Formats: sequence, C-alpha cells, structure tokens
Amino acid sequence: MSPTYLKRILAFTVVAALAFFSWWLNQKNISPPTALDSNLRHDPDYFAEDLVVYSLDASGKPQHQLQAEHLYHYPDDKSTQLTRPHFVFYRDQNPEWEIDAAQGHIMASGDEVFLSGGVMAKQTPESTSTPLTLTTEDLLIHPDIKQAQTDKDVLLQDKFSSTHATGMKVDIADNTIKFLSNVRGQYARP
Repeated sequence: MSPTYLKRILAFTVVAALAFFSWWLNQKNISPPTALDSNLRHDPDYFAEDLVVYSLDASGKPQHQLQAEHLYHYPDDKSTQLTRPHFVFYRDQNPEWEIDAAQGHIMASGDEVFLSGGVMAKQTPESTSTPLTLTTEDLLIHPDIKQAQTDKDVLLQDKFSSTHATGMKVDIADNTIKFLSNVRGQYARP
C-alpha cells in the first residue's frame, strides 16, 4: 500500500470518528420534546379588540361601562389584561365619572379592576356644576360597590382648587373622597 493511500484512509477514519462522536454528543444532550401543559403557560385563550361592555342593574339601567382597545384573557391565572381602558360609572343613567388609563388588569374574581400607567378620572359636567379631575399613577376600582383607591400620589382639581395627597379612597356611591396622608391644598377665590 502506498503512503498516500494510507493517509487517505487515516483521514477518512478520523473524519468518520469525529462525525460519529458529534452525533453521539448531540443525542446525549437533546432530550425528546415534551408536551407543554397549557395550564403552565401564560398564553391568552381569547382576545377582543375595540370592545365595550356594560353592567346593568336589575331594572336594566347602566351601572358601569368598560371600553378597551385590546383585551387578553389568560386561563392560567384567569386574569384579563386591557390596553387603554376607559371606565364609566353611571348615576340615574347619566355618566358620573369617566376614568382613563394606559393599561388595566381585571383580577380573576372579576370584582376588581387595577388601572395603571397614569390614571385620569373626571366627573362629568352632567353630574355636577364644578367637575373634579383626579390624576394618579394607578387606581384599584371595585366596580360593583362603586369604590376606588390608591396608595400613590394624587392630584385632585376643580376650577377653584387643587389638592395634593398620598393615597386616597373614593366612594362614588356616597360621593366622598378620603385622602390618606400628606394632604396639602390650594384654593383660589372665584
């Protein structure tokens, strides 16, 4: 046998051994794919765009309304994410408060809505002669009992005054606002 022929056989054997070794390592490190349990993933099972949902009382009068650009429901934790939610509370079939935010999250129980990303709430001109405007970072709403609260900084304004505070509880049904701490205000005489 010629030396060239032996070199070729040796080179072929080395390449074949490297190929086999690479295949063997690949098989050792790759486990067979496992089926993913949909309950362990956080993937939406349904979504909606440009939705409007009304909640009515027993006589058919609107209690509150929720609008959003996008809604995503997640089955793993039964939560719902909202994009650009717009929430309206009604009194005697007239809008009383309108609340806007960048994002929202409806808890699994459905009785709480957490708004975040800059929240602005406004009383409507139909509900009062001096409507209030409320601004805060986030707001937890309890729609069925018409209450809302936050522990963040709050700015409450009307055309004559402004009030700054840290934390607040609003009872929309009773039309009361309770500030929790660091309250300071300014009043301009009309």
